[in-house]
Amino acid sequence: MLSVGGVLLAILAGVLLRKFAIQEYLTPLAKLPGLRPSWLSNWIFYYDMLFRPHISLPAEQHQQHGPIVRMGQRVVSIGCPDMFRTVYASYRFPKSEEYSAFRVVGVTLFSTQDTEDHRRRKKLIAPAYSQVAISDLEPLIHKTGTANLLELLHKHADANEPVDMMHALRLMTFDVIGEIAFGRSFDMLTTGNNHPITKWIEDHIRLSIVKYMLGPVFMLLMPKEKLDSRAKFAKFAEEAVRKRREQPNTNRKDTLQRLLEAVDEETGDRLSESELVGEAIGQIVAGTETTASAIMALHLLYQSPERVEHLRAEVTAAAPDLSAPITHAAVRNLPYLDAVISESQRLRPVSAYGAPRVVPKGGVNLGGYFIPEKTVIKTCFKAIHTNESVFSDAMTFNPERWMIDESKLAAMRSSLIPFHIGPRACIGRALAMMEMRLTIAEVVRRFALDTPPHLMTDMTPMYRTTCLPVGKKWLVLPRCIE
Repeated sequence: MLSVGGVLLAILAGVLLRKFAIQEYLTPLAKLPGLRPSWLSNWIFYYDMLFRPHISLPAEQHQQHGPIVRMGQRVVSIGCPDMFRTVYASYRFPKSEEYSAFRVVGVTLFSTQDTEDHRRRKKLIAPAYSQVAISDLEPLIHKTGTANLLELLHKHADANEPVDMMHALRLMTFDVIGEIAFGRSFDMLTTGNNHPITKWIEDHIRLSIVKYMLGPVFMLLMPKEKLDSRAKFAKFAEEAVRKRREQPNTNRKDTLQRLLEAVDEETGDRLSESELVGEAIGQIVAGTETTASAIMALHLLYQSPERVEHLRAEVTAAAPDLSAPITHAAVRNLPYLDAVISESQRLRPVSAYGAPRVVPKGGVNLGGYFIPEKTVIKTCFKAIHTNESVFSDAMTFNPERWMIDESKLAAMRSSLIPFHIGPRACIGRALAMMEMRLTIAEVVRRFALDTPPHLMTDMTPMYRTTCLPVGKKWLVLPRCIE
């Protein structure tokens, strides 16, 4: 005869077995191909992200099973541009709760899940990222960013010393975002010293990953030092906003000033203090993606000397005066420069997988499958970007593929998604593109970047929060060609 405890255990086992059977065999998602068993799939994905970051598990699943796969009990991954447009082209599929893991001081334009809140914030914030506003930032980007980067490369070239381009581009990005989002550069590129903000951001990202993977309870187990970094990060941003409020500079049209002045002319609505702080923090965290894109673009380009020469000739023809900085007007429409950037974004997407959205009430049909409401849909950008039916020889860096007849580009362009689409597309995409064009053009115009065997590092892409090389360095010997 079973004891009471035995009966309870048997009941619990029966409940769990029933739940397992339903999830594996009886829900609509059970019909999808993908990871099995589904109740373990999250942990399989987390294991790969931590211990096999050079492998994109979702991309592997799409390669095996096609454009739609099951990646968890209530998680589906899509790897098809048509499905992507269905999910992301409107507000119909809201952002998932996962975005809350990446907040520092409340919701932001990026993290808010509320449609009306997003519309309100976007109306106030979008003018700060308009073409006019971005043009006003160009002198700041040159003064704080590209000019200092070129000076550093000249210094190392004269001394015949290697430079870590990954580190240099990272510092440059922080300095530029500091200048436009916080009102002052961190001067890391000129001094060679890290500002504490680099550690605060690294700790913030680690905490966010823990919360995302394990839940908020596990945050209690994190070292106090890591938790303090978030508080210091928030305090730094709060002080920058407060200082600008107390000493406004209406002649300085940086992003911080534009957000401070932003007002809805119909309602008189403005961004609150905490909202300004959140958006400033969001800018600098997002800036790490620009760093990753520039690193990968330059690295892929410099593996092919003939392509470097091709781009150098194009840039030099557009901006022949080496005594003057390159302007965005001179390079914004250069076909080969844009081809290099597009190809690097395709082959090394900043995020290989993510952008979770929630299926609305009533469910949705995708790829011939019914996906029930409350299912989380994520996108495997790597699968879309390396689809052989669209991009022949897809794993090869080939900017020339973007130089074909205009009529043949439509399929490729619809399958390249570096900044998302729809109302929640990246609001800073014009700024990111300007930074990348100016940085790549200036470096290519003036320098050869050699990597002799003794400086080789592992540049295999590592897919975590952003796409960065496994070796975490890119050592080069710069040579002036002016």
